[in-house]
Amino acid sequence: PRDARHMASPMGSGRGTPSPSGIRPPSSDRSARRSEDPEHVWNEAATSCVLLRHLPAHEQKSMRTSCRTVKLRPKMVVYKQKSFSDVFYVVQSGRYVATLDADGTNEERIVREYNKGDTFGSHELYFSQPRTTTVTAIDGGAVWCVEKRFFATKLRDPPSPPDPELCALIRKAPVFRELSNEHIEALARA
Repeated sequence: PRDARHMASPMGSGRGTPSPSGIRPPSSDRSARRSEDPEHVWNEAATSCVLLRHLPAHEQKSMRTSCRTVKLRPKMVVYKQKSFSDVFYVVQSGRYVATLDADGTNEERIVREYNKGDTFGSHELYFSQPRTTTVTAIDGGAVWCVEKRFFATKLRDPPSPPDPELCALIRKAPVFRELSNEHIEALARA
């Protein structure tokens, strides 16, 4: 399989989100139920994702209902560094880690952790480039697979001018150091 949209596993979903103390809130707690609601998780992700935040609510809902949900077991690889895909991911549940083999020695180092409501894989999709990291499920969970075709027409909108401060911040991130100025500015505009 090329990436996680081709994988499946028989996993159930967890109930509640542990607090910093490790204690799960009671299931009757309204905020705990809301944070588990797929629509709420999607909306949280959409407000933070540069590829989704500008879409009207009805288009975001249509996209979410059209996405395929993939359930992942612990230690299952979502995608590997240097692979290609036409999908990016929205974390519905679980924790995921992005690792990087920067020097080709197969010694990967952790560069980021993703949790419920986070997205990953969008910048490679936007630029049609290979994956810059390997993403693996830590404790299992589920992701929505968002295919490029769902928002390709939205990416053709005229770009806004890049924010110089955001460009500087992107340039400082080790994962983006190899990008050209043109790509960094496009990422900042997204």
